[in-house]
Amino acid sequence: MPHQLRVVDEELDASPVDVVLCDPLFLAGMPLVLRPRTERPRALALGFLPLMAPLPALPPATNPLASARNAAIRRVARRFLRPITRLAHEQVRALTGAGTDLLPLDRPARSEGILQMTAPGFEYPRTTAEVPAPIHFVGPTTTSATTCGGTLQMDPLPDNVRVADFLPYDELLPRCDVMFTNGGYGGVNHALRYAVPLVCVGASEDKRDVAARVTWSGVGVGISRPALSRRAARRAVHRVLGGTAYRSRARELADQIAAGPSTDEVVALICGADPTRGGPRVAR
Repeated sequence: MPHQLRVVDEELDASPVDVVLCDPLFLAGMPLVLRPRTERPRALALGFLPLMAPLPALPPATNPLASARNAAIRRVARRFLRPITRLAHEQVRALTGAGTDLLPLDRPARSEGILQMTAPGFEYPRTTAEVPAPIHFVGPTTTSATTCGGTLQMDPLPDNVRVADFLPYDELLPRCDVMFTNGGYGGVNHALRYAVPLVCVGASEDKRDVAARVTWSGVGVGISRPALSRRAARRAVHRVLGGTAYRSRARELADQIAAGPSTDEVVALICGADPTRGGPRVAR
């Protein structure tokens, strides 16, 4: 955090800056947003990962048991994160003189806005008390591709399998009936852009959270595991292809993405007037 903030401050001192667009995991963003607004540029968070604030992000409770479970999970999570939270608070105090109760990964909630790269229907609803920052759902606005790392251990390949170093999503996905994915946030949202339902299997990094959103939003089958057997994978794909519910819901989210801001409007959100003081806004 101190080293990252020093680099940011060097850039801020070198030339006028109107806005800082932060990675949600960028630790220097925490002391930056806790500075007085008159002493810093606008700070925005680019949500290319699942929105985790308030940490941990959980599906809305639908009954008292689920409410109690969510409350217990949040207490355990805060206790688990206590050492890193204490260190972050000490560093923020040393860097800014400000005290805070903010969890490090909740920092986007205190920014001037969050540009979340998905559709509204793919993220759990939040109240303004939970996330004071305006949430702008901008969809998967960048062009993505996927590559395979390492060596594919299949020889010979089945006749219906193709292997490529580069896959242009915008050309491939409109031809797909289902996407089987490890749960990368960008790839999942590109599939939704083209109304492609999903089978999402993953357990590393943010993959569990993406799989949970796939299930919660109704756009496919989300499984929070590192891998599946062939039989289980086949069953999951057949489940998605066996009816119209998943594709219909994926179409609803594709429509939400299509109704979202254009690239020019996203640029206006970043470079335009401060959303907290009037100017371009996108519906939450």
